[in-house]
Amino acid sequence: MLSHGRFVKKTILKGRWRQPFEIIRTAMTVNDKGRTENSETHFSAVGNIQPASAKVLERLPEGDRDPDSISVYTPTMLTAGTDELQADRIVHEGARYLVKAAWNWGDYGFCRAVAALMRTRGVDG
Repeated sequence: MLSHGRFVKKTILKGRWRQPFEIIRTAMTVNDKGRTENSETHFSAVGNIQPASAKVLERLPEGDRDPDSISVYTPTMLTAGTDELQADRIVHEGARYLVKAAWNWGDYGFCRAVAALMRTRGVDG
């Protein structure tokens, strides 16, 4: 019998629920003049993406509880931001999402994240 973690990883990697998406990761460094420089890396990933449940959204700070958020299960480790990295951005089906929380379950070989839809602002703001 598969453990929960192995079941999720197998489902993510081989199951019919596997979906491709893109991750945009931005690293922040300080140059010789003391200015922050950002470098973006784009890479492909696969996982299971679904609307975030109300129960999952409750784990987020109130200001981050967007009803258009998604839950992502992937073997790729995601980040909601560190001292060196901005929060990952996910591009899925033409929409961009910002990772608000990530739980890296490396012992089980996958990551669970919640990402909020990034809305574009018009000319008027």
